[in-house]
Amino acid sequence: DNKQTTISATTKLIDWFKANHWHEDDIDIFDGQYVKLRLNEDKRSFIDYEDTEYSLWLSKELEQYSNLLNSSDIHLMDKDGNIEKEYKNHCISRNFIKHKSHPTNGEFLFGGRMAPPWVNLSKEQRKRIVINGKATVEIDRPASHVNAMYEVITGQPYLDGYPYDLSINGSLVPKHIVKNLSSFMQGAKSVAGTAISVGNHYKRESNKHDASEQDKLNYEEWHRYKKRVNSSTLIKEFLKKHMAVKDSYLRGKQYGDMIQCWEADIVFEVVIELVKRDIPVLTVYDSFIVQKRHEELLKKLRKKTSLN
Repeated sequence: DNKQTTISATTKLIDWFKANHWHEDDIDIFDGQYVKLRLNEDKRSFIDYEDTEYSLWLSKELEQYSNLLNSSDIHLMDKDGNIEKEYKNHCISRNFIKHKSHPTNGEFLFGGRMAPPWVNLSKEQRKRIVINGKATVEIDRPASHVNAMYEVITGQPYLDGYPYDLSINGSLVPKHIVKNLSSFMQGAKSVAGTAISVGNHYKRESNKHDASEQDKLNYEEWHRYKKRVNSSTLIKEFLKKHMAVKDSYLRGKQYGDMIQCWEADIVFEVVIELVKRDIPVLTVYDSFIVQKRHEELLKKLRKKTSLN
């Protein structure tokens, strides 16, 4: 029935736990579902599904990945080098999205991202993650959305420079603007809808209580730049630059969720290769966190791994 209950611990209850020596280690929390399917209309509503050959394979791979993380020590350190938080009892799942209509046996073609707890950390906080007592490094997939589209449609990533480099009237467009327009175009149906979504995104990020100075500067730059060059011109020039994949843009949310799944599949292929080598890796959407000693291996795997 999609009914939920929230329980907030009082100070008295917390003191009771401490007095009776109850700790987080005494609480066993386990989800056990590695592949999840939720309704497109409601992010809270996960639904049952009939297993397919793919979901059974994926569950097995996710279980092996979760087991590797559970056998590893994953800590967030504070600025003084003390343990601020320990991550344990992992059941890493991939969350797919069910649309009203989809191809036969196509329940797992949309979404599919992993959302482990460390995705809620800021980039600065993630720099303080330690795996098995060793410092880590975060490596992302450059222009992950665009390159996922190229890899699926053309068989290789974009090879003519950086996908988000865009010049208009001899001047480079700020990269964060190009990136956001590209990202929101994947789930929009019109140029106007894309522009509205991007504007709302900048406003939302800059108004957060913990918004960074960069978030605020980006919002201001977006407002200044769109007075010089309108959004339709930016989008037209971007699509002209990416003719090979332009037909995958502005096709609505369902198609955008499918592109997201392409990206999530490519990211998980890298995870699988690292798990085979018993190397714990944490993912934050399109980036990877590993011990610094594995940085070069990760870069090699990131380059050669695709869906083809």
